[in-house]
Amino acid sequence: MSVLTGLYEKTLILKELVSTHHPGDRDQTIEQVQRILDERDLLLVQLPANPTEEELRLGAMIVEMDDVIINGLERILKGVTHDRQMIKEKKSISQRYRNPYSNIAGDGMFLDKKE
Repeated sequence: MSVLTGLYEKTLILKELVSTHHPGDRDQTIEQVQRILDERDLLLVQLPANPTEEELRLGAMIVEMDDVIINGLERILKGVTHDRQMIKEKKSISQRYRNPYSNIAGDGMFLDKKE
Protein backbone atom coordinates (compact mmCIF):
# COMPACT_ATOMS: atom_id res chain seq x y z
CA MET A 1 0.00 0.00 0.00
CA SER A 2 1.45 3.33 -1.02
CA VAL A 3 1.54 6.31 1.28
CA LEU A 4 -1.03 8.19 -0.80
CA THR A 5 -3.43 5.24 -0.74
CA GLY A 6 -3.19 5.16 3.05
CA LEU A 7 -3.75 8.91 3.16
CA TYR A 8 -6.80 8.51 0.91
CA GLU A 9 -8.25 5.79 3.17
CA LYS A 10 -7.71 7.89 6.32
CA THR A 11 -9.33 10.88 4.61
CA LEU A 12 -12.29 8.74 3.57
CA ILE A 13 -12.73 7.48 7.14
CA LEU A 14 -12.50 11.04 8.45
CA LYS A 15 -15.09 12.23 5.93
CA GLU A 16 -17.52 9.49 6.96
CA LEU A 17 -16.94 10.18 10.64
CA VAL A 18 -17.58 13.91 10.28
CA SER A 19 -20.56 13.44 7.93
CA THR A 20 -22.36 11.00 10.23
CA HIS A 21 -21.65 12.99 13.40
CA HIS A 22 -24.42 13.09 16.03
CA PRO A 23 -24.39 15.78 18.75
CA GLY A 24 -24.92 13.18 21.47
CA ASP A 25 -21.57 11.46 20.93
CA ARG A 26 -19.54 14.58 20.19
CA ASP A 27 -16.73 13.86 22.67
CA GLN A 28 -16.09 10.42 21.21
CA THR A 29 -16.23 11.84 17.67
CA ILE A 30 -13.70 14.55 18.53
CA GLU A 31 -11.31 11.95 20.00
CA GLN A 32 -11.60 9.78 16.88
CA VAL A 33 -11.11 12.78 14.59
CA GLN A 34 -8.00 13.80 16.53
CA ARG A 35 -6.56 10.29 16.31
CA ILE A 36 -7.18 10.07 12.55
CA LEU A 37 -5.72 13.55 11.98
CA ASP A 38 -2.57 12.51 13.86
CA GLU A 39 -2.27 9.42 11.67
CA ARG A 40 -2.77 11.55 8.55
CA ASP A 41 -0.03 13.93 9.68
CA LEU A 42 2.40 11.03 9.85
CA LEU A 43 1.45 10.00 6.32
CA LEU A 44 1.69 13.55 4.95
CA VAL A 45 5.35 13.71 5.96
CA GLN A 46 6.05 10.57 3.92
CA LEU A 47 4.49 11.80 0.64
CA PRO A 48 6.70 11.28 -2.42
CA ALA A 49 8.30 14.31 -4.06
CA ASN A 50 7.49 13.21 -7.63
CA PRO A 51 3.96 11.77 -7.69
CA THR A 52 2.69 9.60 -10.52
CA GLU A 53 -0.51 10.35 -12.42
CA GLU A 54 -2.45 7.91 -10.26
CA GLU A 55 -1.14 9.62 -7.15
CA LEU A 56 -2.10 13.03 -8.56
CA ARG A 57 -5.64 11.75 -9.18
CA LEU A 58 -5.84 10.43 -5.61
CA GLY A 59 -4.49 13.76 -4.34
CA ALA A 60 -7.24 15.66 -6.18
CA MET A 61 -9.87 13.39 -4.63
CA ILE A 62 -8.36 13.96 -1.18
CA VAL A 63 -8.54 17.74 -1.67
CA GLU A 64 -12.22 17.47 -2.65
CA MET A 65 -12.97 15.42 0.46
CA ASP A 66 -11.10 17.92 2.62
CA ASP A 67 -13.75 20.56 1.81
CA VAL A 68 -16.47 18.27 3.19
CA ILE A 69 -14.32 17.48 6.24
CA ILE A 70 -13.68 21.16 6.95
CA ASN A 71 -17.42 21.95 6.77
CA GLY A 72 -18.19 19.09 9.14
CA LEU A 73 -15.50 20.16 11.60
CA GLU A 74 -16.82 23.72 11.53
CA ARG A 75 -20.30 22.37 12.31
CA ILE A 76 -18.90 20.47 15.31
CA LEU A 77 -17.03 23.60 16.44
CA LYS A 78 -20.24 25.66 16.25
CA GLY A 79 -21.96 23.08 18.45
CA VAL A 80 -19.17 23.24 21.03
CA THR A 81 -19.18 27.05 20.96
CA HIS A 82 -22.95 27.14 21.37
CA ASP A 83 -22.78 24.78 24.34
CA ARG A 84 -20.06 26.89 25.98
CA GLN A 85 -22.19 30.02 25.56
CA MET A 86 -25.21 28.28 27.06
CA ILE A 87 -23.18 27.13 30.07
CA LYS A 88 -21.83 30.64 30.57
CA GLU A 89 -25.35 32.07 30.35
CA LYS A 90 -26.72 29.53 32.83
CA LYS A 91 -23.90 30.34 35.22
CA SER A 92 -24.68 34.05 34.97
CA ILE A 93 -28.41 33.48 35.52
CA SER A 94 -27.68 31.28 38.53
CA GLN A 95 -25.39 33.93 40.01
CA ARG A 96 -28.03 36.64 39.53
CA TYR A 97 -30.64 34.41 41.16
CA ARG A 98 -28.45 33.76 44.21
CA ASN A 99 -27.45 37.39 44.68
CA PRO A 100 -29.90 39.72 42.90
CA TYR A 101 -28.44 42.94 44.33
CA SER A 102 -24.81 42.40 43.41
CA ASN A 103 -24.83 44.32 40.13
CA ILE A 104 -27.07 47.28 40.83
CA ALA A 105 -26.08 50.36 38.87
CA GLY A 106 -25.28 53.48 40.87
CA ASP A 107 -26.82 55.92 38.43
CA GLY A 108 -30.19 57.48 39.20
CA MET A 109 -29.40 57.69 42.87
CA PHE A 110 -30.26 60.92 44.72
CA LEU A 111 -27.52 62.46 46.82
CA ASP A 112 -28.39 65.34 49.13
CA LYS A 113 -25.61 67.92 48.97
CA LYS A 114 -26.76 69.75 52.09
CA GLU A 115 -25.52 68.64 55.43
